[in-house]
Amino acid sequence: MPYDLIIFDCDGTLVDSEYLNNKACADALVRHGVTAYPLDTVLNHFGGMTMANISQIVKDEQGVQLPPEFVTDFVELARVYKKDMLAVAGALDAVDILNRSYKICVASNGERSLVKESLRMTGLNAWFGDDKMFTRIQVPQGKPAPDLFFFAAKEMGVDPAKCLVIEDSPTGVKGGVAAGMKVIGFTGATHDPAATGPLLSAAGAAVVLPSWPEILHYINGLTA
Repeated sequence: MPYDLIIFDCDGTLVDSEYLNNKACADALVRHGVTAYPLDTVLNHFGGMTMANISQIVKDEQGVQLPPEFVTDFVELARVYKKDMLAVAGALDAVDILNRSYKICVASNGERSLVKESLRMTGLNAWFGDDKMFTRIQVPQGKPAPDLFFFAAKEMGVDPAKCLVIEDSPTGVKGGVAAGMKVIGFTGATHDPAATGPLLSAAGAAVVLPSWPEILHYINGLTA
């Protein structure tokens, strides 16, 4: 097989949480007096970024230094909003199928506690325990730097060149490409697939696909 490890992003790829996370971010910003980023703007402006990245952008663009409580508020709101969260359609079946032929893991820019909860709430923790869940806090820089992908590959014992990444944000795609990995762009859970697809392609995705069955078909074609 051309690949030994499949690296999944979490939010918006496996877990249908893009809207919920971004709503939590927008509302946390308002709590701290920053009203320049309503939900639609957050969805388009901060996709896939770490909270540290978002804080820096707010400082650069608005001149506002967000306090540490901003992250605490975001986590609190995200937990409330995600109480009824589901896996992305087809994700559970796809992970189960791919796990039979490949090593698999998650690499996410998300807050580690939230990623862990998301996987548990959707049943995805059956495949992704702590030893297969890698997050921003474990590396010097999150996506779009390649650090998290290199770290995941090392921990899983796989050469980066033998890793296939599945990502829903340009930030994540750029990180996978920077690590020298082939990246599949996914638009099956985005709020605006028509706009997101070209952005994923521009970021370096080898292909952009709108559903998990199509991703499985594509991966099967790679091994044919």
